[in-house]
Amino acid sequence: MILRQDGMETHLLYSLLTNESGETPPVRLPAPPIGNPQTQPYSTYLVRAYRPGYARMESDNVPVFPGITSIQQFDMRPLPTGSNGYEPTIINQNPEPTF
Repeated sequence: MILRQDGMETHLLYSLLTNESGETPPVRLPAPPIGNPQTQPYSTYLVRAYRPGYARMESDNVPVFPGITSIQQFDMRPLPTGSNGYEPTIINQNPEPTF
């Protein structure tokens, strides 16, 4: 899932399924125009990955720049045997890009 946070609200933009290699089709996401000094040069998104029998994964503040293909990789982790499926989500906090 690809989500956008707007203040206290979170909006679902895409819900995708992966192929056998764990990849989704490319998705175009809005990003600010290049060279606008009034805004930060990227947009941020929240990306979640889930598969039954595996820990839920989340990557927060994923930067997306205009004209650049971004890849968000998840290393899915199998749940332990006997798990009830209510383990906490594994969250990756992306640092703010530096220039």
